[in-house]
Amino acid sequence: MNEVVFNKESKWEYAGRNKNGKPRFRRPTNQTLAYVKKYLDKKGITYLVEESATMIFIYKDKDPKGRQYSKYAYYYTTGRWGDDSRKKHYHSAGIEDFINTYYKPNVYPVIKPDGGVNNEHS
Repeated sequence: MNEVVFNKESKWEYAGRNKNGKPRFRRPTNQTLAYVKKYLDKKGITYLVEESATMIFIYKDKDPKGRQYSKYAYYYTTGRWGDDSRKKHYHSAGIEDFINTYYKPNVYPVIKPDGGVNNEHS
């Protein structure tokens, strides 16, 4: 096997191989659960912590009525995230990057008394 040299300034780490034999990489965020929770609380975003998986479900609705409402799965130690099916994952540089770049809350039209429509986050 050939020697592999990586850019020393890169924050990506080798994490083994996938089932097809291709190399996998990850980029640690160095963010703690407490930090991520504080950030989400400050933004007013609803979440559910799955500590055993170092994962947080981040809901798209401000006030979900049940556990199965539309959400993202966010792994705070690596910045990986995906939809609630968790079949495909993407990478972010941290919770700030995820919220500012990828997070899309559900928006529902609200009919005003004068007949106009206002789109609001649930």
